[in-house]
Amino acid sequence: TLQSVRDLSQLLHPSMLDDFGLPEALRSHLRTFSKRTGINTQLVEHGMGQRLPQEVEVCVYRIAQEALTNVARHSGARTAVIKLSQTESGLGLVIEDDGNGVDRPPGFHSSSTRGLGVIGMRERAQALGGTFMLERREGGGTRVAVHLPLGTRPVVHESTSELLAG
Repeated sequence: TLQSVRDLSQLLHPSMLDDFGLPEALRSHLRTFSKRTGINTQLVEHGMGQRLPQEVEVCVYRIAQEALTNVARHSGARTAVIKLSQTESGLGLVIEDDGNGVDRPPGFHSSSTRGLGVIGMRERAQALGGTFMLERREGGGTRVAVHLPLGTRPVVHESTSELLAG
């Protein structure tokens, strides 16, 4: 039982997220996901040189995790790509797959979907003042797009300040 609780804790908030940041934690998750499911994955990042606030990193990690779970369960996809892009004003997260696509017309907004995973992803994004969209990709597959606003001041994590102070 104790091992199950530890495994669940690591799954929900891996220590790698705190130690190495969002891109590295996602890379690790993608490797495990690909081995487990046989779905080829890729992480594409742009402007991710600066650490994000912890609540943003956890939010994005959990949304990506849930989106990939949906890819594995429902899409029949062979590939999935996660794109992260950070600017001064915000963070963009896009998860795309080449599977069957959602059963909704292009441009459909997720506000009327009933799946708990989709509701949870949308609520996580909205809790940080962000937006969430789920749509069918042109040419097949599904696209999850999240945008989270970021403040303009630099973010310093505890581990970074310890390194700077030490």
